Amino acid sequence: MYIDGDRLVVSIEADLNEVQELAAFAKPRLEFIDGIDFEEEAPESFGSSALFQLLASLKKSKPDLEIALFDTKDYTLGQLGIFRWGEAWTKND
Repeated sequence: MYIDGDRLVVSIEADLNEVQELAAFAKPRLEFIDGIDFEEEAPESFGSSALFQLLASLKKSKPDLEIALFDTKDYTLGQLGIFRWGEAWTKND
């Protein structure tokens, strides 16, 4: 996990302990973070479902937070296939 300008870059393979560290880091700084990106260029799968839950919670807390997983209508994760979000989540068609 690292900061690149106003974007937080995390590993999609983060385990539970890393997700807990991420939550402790990101929540108090959420107003300063414009987006969250994955380190991996072609992510395969989540290391922990806790990361998915944390990202969804952060997105709900700050709807304009850019998270490609939720903001892209069809987002592909290698092992899990294509995530197709309804209009409630996506900004881009």
